[in-house]
Amino acid sequence: MVHHLVMASSKRFHLMLDEELYAAIDRQTRLEGVSKAALLRGFAREHLGLLPPIQEDPLWMLVGAASDPLDDGEPVDIDEVVYGKKAPRTPDTLR
Repeated sequence: MVHHLVMASSKRFHLMLDEELYAAIDRQTRLEGVSKAALLRGFAREHLGLLPPIQEDPLWMLVGAASDPLDDGEPVDIDEVVYGKKAPRTPDTLR
C-alpha cells in the first residue's frame, strides 16, 4: 500500500518509550508483520484522521485468506473446489 512507503520528504525523529509501551508495540508488529515505524505511522494517521482504519478497507477481508493451516500451497482443481469431488465413473454412469 502506498501509505506504508517512506517518501523522500519524510522527517526522522527519535522517540523514547517506556518498557511496557515498547513491548506492546513489539507484540503488535509481530502480529501484523510490519515494522515498528510502519505500525506507528499507521496509528498516527488513524488517530489524526488522515486515513480510515485499515479494517474499513474492503481488501482487509482478504487478510489471512491464504493462511489456512491445511492449505499446502499446491494448485487445486477449480472444478473440484466449485462443484465438489467427481463421483467415480462406473459402467452405469457411462450410459
